[in-house]
Amino acid sequence: MSKKLRSLLVIAGFVAVTFVCCACSALFGEDSSSSGLTEAEVIRVVDGDTLLLSVDGERERVRLIGINCPESVAEDESRNTEEGVEASDYTKSILEKGDIVWLETDYNDRDQYERLLRYVWLEEPNDPF
Repeated sequence: MSKKLRSLLVIAGFVAVTFVCCACSALFGEDSSSSGLTEAEVIRVVDGDTLLLSVDGERERVRLIGINCPESVAEDESRNTEEGVEASDYTKSILEKGDIVWLETDYNDRDQYERLLRYVWLEEPNDPF
């Protein structure tokens, strides 16, 4: 498989998973008025599936639930891939410093690296469906 095709598949997968996560959250979660969504401000995009956000005045690393992008900023540079850089660039194309997002919790609060695990909404959902 060519690198270009593989890169396009990574990006298409990212978009598809983002849509599915938001749709599943809307279908199976509570409505937004009672779900306890938390407003947060983007400090920076770390990579394709991790954000640094200001949440209630605290800096938090947030791992996007349902998204697993290839590495792009690993300390062991041999783990970083071109596809990971493309996934990171895609996330950076839709989120910028200062943007406001809304966070929705799921079953687990944090991962093994102590990042918050959250669904991230780009717009505050009123009534998703």
